[in-house]
Amino acid sequence: MAQLSKSDAIDAARLKPHLRSMVSYLATYANILDYFRAVFYCAALYGHIQGIWWVMPFAIIMNGIIDEADGKVARALDQCSKFGYIIDCACDNLAVATNTGCIAQLALQSSMLPPWVRSSTAAAMYIYCFFFMFWSALASVCMGLVPEYKAFHRSPWAKWYYGGVTGDVLYLGMQAWWVSLYMVAQGTHAAAAFTVLAITTPVTLVKVAIEVENVIFMTVALKDADAKQCLADSASKLH
Repeated sequence: MAQLSKSDAIDAARLKPHLRSMVSYLATYANILDYFRAVFYCAALYGHIQGIWWVMPFAIIMNGIIDEADGKVARALDQCSKFGYIIDCACDNLAVATNTGCIAQLALQSSMLPPWVRSSTAAAMYIYCFFFMFWSALASVCMGLVPEYKAFHRSPWAKWYYGGVTGDVLYLGMQAWWVSLYMVAQGTHAAAAFTVLAITTPVTLVKVAIEVENVIFMTVALKDADAKQCLADSASKLH
């Protein structure tokens, strides 16, 4: 194995511990938590296919708890990284794609729901899944513009939502909404699940409104960045 030069050894010593090797980079505590999110959703999909009603709700709840914790763990241990952001986004996308796909499938096959509810639920799931994937991709691109995509949250309710413990509680409330919607579509404990769905729907609408606002501001920022790049390119050609 090649020996590090003195200067390389000094540079390595200046690095944060999780940046000193590929293993430590990939296996930070926050990243390991996110790997569990992916495992939970693989199990959830299997449980959904096999008709085991509780596996998907359990995965949704665990996903919400871990998603709330991973960023806090990374910041507390000073282990933030771009890879950590990417794996977090990938798990977010996996969660939303699995939630919306399974709920749409249950709704379309339901014998309890009216036809218009079945079709509108499936359509809403498809639209939200596309929107969330778009939002995630947009946030990833905007990482090159600002250190934190949440800088594009400007409305008072968005700042309030992400400003403290209240936002954490509301986010977990949205996970309860996913659970209740899944159980209503499945027809398991439907009456109780519908009550929870009705209570948590306003919370979910606030969260979606914040996401829409975020997409609008990020899109404007991208347009401004492209315009500045165009002017810079034009100026360089003139010289």
